[in-house]
Amino acid sequence: TKLLLRSTWQMLLGVVLVVVFSDPAVVLFGELGVRMGVSGFYVAFVLAPFASNGTELFAAYSYGAKKTSETVTIALSTLIGSCVVNNTYVMGVLYFMVWYRQLVWTFTAETIMLLFIQFAVGAIALRPTQSVFMGYVTFSLWFVTLFMAVGLKSEMGQGLLGLLED
Repeated sequence: TKLLLRSTWQMLLGVVLVVVFSDPAVVLFGELGVRMGVSGFYVAFVLAPFASNGTELFAAYSYGAKKTSETVTIALSTLIGSCVVNNTYVMGVLYFMVWYRQLVWTFTAETIMLLFIQFAVGAIALRPTQSVFMGYVTFSLWFVTLFMAVGLKSEMGQGLLGLLED
């Protein structure tokens, strides 16, 4: 019961922290975008994963630093699990809000990009062994998806208006 009480307390504290800091973070990303002349989507795309997954990144680094097969597997599993959960949650919230608010669908580029990265990282994760080179390939996918989003928005008639604000 002591463990249950402690975990409940930590979950409640985490929820309070998210409620308190999530709106200011969104405002901050938007303001950074305005000051840099870039859409808030791209600022959030670059910064939000570090803010929301900082603990997973730190835990994965700590495990990976031990450089044993078992700890590297744990590190990769932590990161992949975090990506799957985050992307699934974000897509679920997006689809729900589009349905609930009856919004016009303008998220095709983002959806294609998210599905691409999910399948690409999944294919890499299914390899029986991982190498440092594949780590660099996986990391480079982050930049690929950013450029992919710009390109897809451009192909879908939005030009660079999604990236550069007037």
